[in-house]
Amino acid sequence: MVHFSVVADAVNMAARQRQREWPGDPHAVWGATRGWCDMQSPPRPRLPDWRDADVFAQCVSPRHVTPTPWCTVAAGLFFAVCVWLQDGGLLDIVFAVGAVGLVTAGFYFMWWERYRHAHWMRRLHARALEYGVGGHAYRTEFTWHDGEGAPTATFLVVDERLPDHAALRLHRALTTWLDRVTADPQLNSRARQLFNRRWAVALVEIFGPEAAGGWLVLDQGDDDSPWRLLLDRPTGVEEYLHDEIMVIGAHPSGGKPSRGAANTTLEQ
Repeated sequence: MVHFSVVADAVNMAARQRQREWPGDPHAVWGATRGWCDMQSPPRPRLPDWRDADVFAQCVSPRHVTPTPWCTVAAGLFFAVCVWLQDGGLLDIVFAVGAVGLVTAGFYFMWWERYRHAHWMRRLHARALEYGVGGHAYRTEFTWHDGEGAPTATFLVVDERLPDHAALRLHRALTTWLDRVTADPQLNSRARQLFNRRWAVALVEIFGPEAAGGWLVLDQGDDDSPWRLLLDRPTGVEEYLHDEIMVIGAHPSGGKPSRGAANTTLEQ
């Protein structure tokens, strides 16, 4: 019954999303995977119980949107050193004011994080309980690139609530489709354009509402863990924000997962 509720949510989400025609005929690929059951389900190590408030506080890594306090203090000390090295003048006054401001702001952020972090985590946990989706992460062969710097890897994230056969179909469909897309430079370029700097793309946008419970997620630089937590919004999500996708780490008392999905590349 859980899977059917996920599909119903996906139908509503798809109706709200902007229509995008993805290359490589993904709908035909999805139809061809119907009934496939000739493979073992990919590794799905059990997630830490992130619904427990204490486990959530220890295992979930929220995205910080404010400057780290120590970096702010360090910047202030840098300005202070610049003042000390100068011979005097208006520039010294500017550096001195900047140094005092940065150091003060840094210590204020330290105070804020110390006394406000617990309250913020409680609010975040409450939102996760209502709208959060835990999932397993698997690296894909598709990368996003805007022409500057190195390409960014992507992951398939599969809802932990899906049964194994549904998770397997998502894997097979995405792998088959990405093999087709990445083998053709034009198709690959078009897919990168449609990804368009988004942090996550629901697979219902690519394959249709039956592909509920899967997302193609951009690597955010700290993806060693095989688990993710996505936060929806009350009105549904058309495009996820940076801080709505979080890494779930192993519980300190539980050790690391025996089979890490995040380092498992999707294979046929």
